[in-house]
Amino acid sequence: MEDGSTALLPVPVITAAHSRFTAGQTIPTRRTVNLLLGPWELFCRLGRVPQRLIWDNESAIGRDGKLADGVSAFSRALATQIVQFRPWDPESSRIVKRRNGFFETSFMPGRAITSPAGFNAQFTGWLERANSRVVRTLRARPADLIGANRTAMLPLPAIPPQLDWCHQVRLGREYYVRLDASVYSVDPG
Repeated sequence: MEDGSTALLPVPVITAAHSRFTAGQTIPTRRTVNLLLGPWELFCRLGRVPQRLIWDNESAIGRDGKLADGVSAFSRALATQIVQFRPWDPESSRIVKRRNGFFETSFMPGRAITSPAGFNAQFTGWLERANSRVVRTLRARPADLIGANRTAMLPLPAIPPQLDWCHQVRLGREYYVRLDASVYSVDPG
């Protein structure tokens, strides 16, 4: 990180089902707002929205078939459906683990990453090369096949989804508000 600390930041990744075209970037936290903002930025880069978003069993998105606050509104704004893997489902977790293993063994070795922005720059450049290679099972390059995926995707909404914090609290005697990991004083008036 810029301040000298180290952290393992989440990296949402989107992989198109047909073409296997992949896009991804690091985000600052596993909070719901960031887990939605990351893919939204990737959709904007693609210029389209998938009809279904399949999530590993991420608690900030939802658990046991119930979506977290804000996730339903996000999917409605995009006119997309969110599908969550069942917990402890070996078939679905294998898909995610295999993709993550590919990144860990092909992208990460030998990299010097000093900041989230540096990670994103390196990862984006590497994904451009990875999307240009021939996938053995497809006998084609994902960059050549993404056009077919895009035509099957939905257009970006005219009004972007609301992706910001809305935090309401009742003030106590001391007039302090905790937001994320910070405490702020509030004018008692």
